[in-house]
Amino acid sequence: FLMVLGFKTPHGPLDGRAAPTRTKQLFVNQQMDTPPNAASYPPYFVIHELSPFGGESFRNYFRAIAGIDQDVGRVLTALDAAGIAQDTVVVFASDNGWHMREHGSYTRSGADGEKRNAYEASIRVPLFLRYPRLTGGGRKIPATVLNIDLAPTLLQLAGLPARTDMQGKSWVPLLTGAAQTTHAGMFYEYFREEGFIVPRIIAFRRNNMKLIEYPDHPEYPRELYNVMTDPWETNNRIKDPALQSQIAAMAA
Repeated sequence: FLMVLGFKTPHGPLDGRAAPTRTKQLFVNQQMDTPPNAASYPPYFVIHELSPFGGESFRNYFRAIAGIDQDVGRVLTALDAAGIAQDTVVVFASDNGWHMREHGSYTRSGADGEKRNAYEASIRVPLFLRYPRLTGGGRKIPATVLNIDLAPTLLQLAGLPARTDMQGKSWVPLLTGAAQTTHAGMFYEYFREEGFIVPRIIAFRRNNMKLIEYPDHPEYPRELYNVMTDPWETNNRIKDPALQSQIAAMAA
């Protein structure tokens, strides 16, 4: 059998209507910490006097997410109770959520930076997989995997070959321990959309290093971050003399 659940609630509205009744009293009077990179603006950033995405909006956002967490738990519990969890593959994934002031982005209008960028807060999304017969439980696999890998993974688990035109790689070798990695690098591309300030972006991440370029704006500096030692991406190392050969290889 196949069941697909899609939750729209975190996308809004953020005035409390999207959260289920059972979570509406969560996080009362709680405040979010400001992230360390709140003032590390991208090169295209423009400060506007706009209503901040924060306070009660933040709380309503997390109330909606808490409701999803509970519903996922209900699904897993039902699979356990039915005695079919061992033979059922459960994948939890998402798109990118709203920025919570990372790199100055905290509004829903797009005028202050939005989430359409190559920073970690945008391109890293939740991913959990449960298939007890193959994976056991409680393992964290550090390899880089992509959302385009999901289809080849499900096909292999079903005993079917992946289509030759699929660019993704199955996660099964990672789950079984037959491989430690499946991607030598990750290419990121964003095509500019009307109505948003974020320009066209290309980026390449290999191991812990990520190179970001703005092809239509040569006046914007390129960016290079070590996302392991600098997870908030506040230290642009594009001019580091020791990294120039690595930068050239990544750009190529």
